This record gives sequence, C-alpha cells and structure tokens, in this order.
Amino acid sequence: MPFEEQLPRTMPPWLRGPNGFAYNSAVGKRMDAIIQLFRDAVLSKYPDYAATDSLNQIGRERQLPRAPAQSDANYRTRLKGAWDLWGGDNTALTGVGGGAGSHLGMLTELATAGFPMGTTGATIIQHNGVYAQLVSGALSLGAGPAMVNRKDLTGTVPGTLVGFTLDARDQFFSKFAITFPANVASLRAATTDAARLNFIVEKWRPAMATYVGAFVIEVGGGWEWPTTQLWNDGTTWDSDTVHFIPPAS
Repeated sequence: MPFEEQLPRTMPPWLRGPNGFAYNSAVGKRMDAIIQLFRDAVLSKYPDYAATDSLNQIGRERQLPRAPAQSDANYRTRLKGAWDLWGGDNTALTGVGGGAGSHLGMLTELATAGFPMGTTGATIIQHNGVYAQLVSGALSLGAGPAMVNRKDLTGTVPGTLVGFTLDARDQFFSKFAITFPANVASLRAATTDAARLNFIVEKWRPAMATYVGAFVIEVGGGWEWPTTQLWNDGTTWDSDTVHFIPPAS
C-alpha cells in the first residue's frame, strides 16, 4: 500500500480529521515519490528497465553510442550484448560481430552507425595490401593491386609487390585506412558523420595499428588509384575527386 494511503490511517485519532488526513496524504505522497526515485535510479542501470533518456548514458558507459534513428528496443538489445560485441571473435555470429581489434568488428560497428557497406561501401585497406569489406553481413577479404613504388624489407623496389602505399616507408605495413569507393555526401571533414567514423575506428581498431584516415571517392573509377602515388599525397588521383577525413587528433 502506498504511503499516500497508508500514512493517514496510522495517525492518532486527532490527526484523522479532514485537515490531518489531507496533510498526511501529502506527506505520504512525497514519500512515495522519493521511493520511486530510488527505484528508478536502480532500474536505470539495466537496459531492459531503463527509461529512454537513461539508455544513452548506459551506452556512454559501455562505449556503444546510439546509432542515428536507432529504436529504443534495438538499442536495449545492443546494450545487453555489449560484452559479446566487444569480446566477439572473427566469425560472423549474429549479434556478436568480430570483436574489438578485428576487421569484422570495426565494419560491423560502422554498419550499425549507418555507413554504407558492400563492395561500394566502407573498405578497410591495409598497408600490406589486404582489404576487407562487409558484404551481405559477411566479412570479405581481398588483396589490392601491385604498387610500382612499394619497397620490400631491404628497401628494394621490385615493382610487383601488392599493397597500399600509406607511408613513405613502403615496407612499414602496420597502417590502415578506410575508403568509400562510392560517394557519401554527408561524410566530409569536420562533420557529424566524420566524428562518428573516427570514434568507431579509434575504439575498434587493433591497438598495434595506426589509422591514416578515410577517403571518400566522390567521382572516379574506384579505390585502385594510380599505383605510383601515395594515398596521402593529395585529393586528386587521376580523374578521381576524393575527400579526405583525417583521424581524430
């Protein structure tokens, strides 16, 4: 029984008149409100019971911000699976993803945030030539073109080594970039989407790897740019028009 109803009935007879009843009902109502605040505070820590405005705080704690237009129900499920999402493995398990530090984990998070996927969507490219895409929910790996200016470990340039030249030290391969082979109009430097992209990459990248930045190819033939130049040499590759999004500073 709420205190609003119980308290007036427990008072001595001289406080059960109209005025006493009204006063004790008001006090009991306030007590009920305080108790409810305590209940709400405890429940706000659990995605299944938290109010809508508490979900974003839970997401901040678990470093899983809400994706644009993500429903409460979908976000609750995502937050409850936070440990599986972060731990994961490198297998495309429903609701799990690849875990932190994996191609699949990073691409899954980018997909959840609304970035385009598939063969014309977000593509992770590594300095050593491996590229990764998320195609129909599955991880797809491939090898990039031969780079005529890529050096081997001895500093020799054989002209046939596969790879993406992300660094002047062509034999230094622990770097990666993200490219969008088709234009994403909202993805430009200093935009909300750029900040969201950088946040995800920084949280989900392998700790040993260095992120170079993202490249959005607005007009051109794709991400196999001229093999004679570095990705970070500028914003024009042949006939391609490219927008560069630098990593978070």
